[in-house]
Amino acid sequence: GLAFDTDGRLYVADPGNRLVQIFDALGGFLDQVDFAHPPESIVTDRKGNVYVGDAVGVITTLTSSGRRSEFAPGRGAGPAQLALSNDGRLLYVTRPGRGLVEILLISAPGDGP
Repeated sequence: GLAFDTDGRLYVADPGNRLVQIFDALGGFLDQVDFAHPPESIVTDRKGNVYVGDAVGVITTLTSSGRRSEFAPGRGAGPAQLALSNDGRLLYVTRPGRGLVEILLISAPGDGP
């Protein structure tokens, strides 16, 4: 998966190497983040947070302040494909073969864009 943030940085999910690579707007390499399981899907929000769905269903949040957290609403359920609502409050999660869409509230009303 690929995603751009509001500053034009490109985030590339690289499942073969179990990492996310980060490039600047001109294509220069900036950094990489290692993962325990292959990252499959990636989205960013307007606050600079990055959400990564991996091959075993864990979703990792990389915050704009550098914190990393994980939650596993479907651990073991296969790759998590991710999308954000237009207002950035809801994270949609699908998994092949499950026939459903999980909707997770990631920003409470009043948190701002």
